[in-house]
Amino acid sequence: MRYYLGSLEYKWTHVNTSMENMWVMREITPDIFKLCQQQGFELTYMRSNSQTLPEDVYCRCDVYLDVPNTRQGTHFILTHGANYVEVSPVEYTQREARPAAQKPLAVQPKNSATK
Repeated sequence: MRYYLGSLEYKWTHVNTSMENMWVMREITPDIFKLCQQQGFELTYMRSNSQTLPEDVYCRCDVYLDVPNTRQGTHFILTHGANYVEVSPVEYTQREARPAAQKPLAVQPKNSATK
């Protein structure tokens, strides 16, 4: 099963570095991050352009957790499952296939023609 843990924004230069792990750990709490490091659990980061900050510098990262069908996975679901949203396979497949957000068209000012 896959659970949505949260989203955050950070610089593109932090992608695939220890800083990215630090930002994610800060967002999902150190306890949950440590739990996600167990065998069988897999954190999935879906990155896209930032929607609130300059997109050439910042990215948005949606954090998902793939929970295994094991005793540890069942323990996670029972203890923390109510705090997170379970995502169906169709939802996250559509999210992965979604194109990047398009920039809005710039509005051109009207030239005031004098008669």
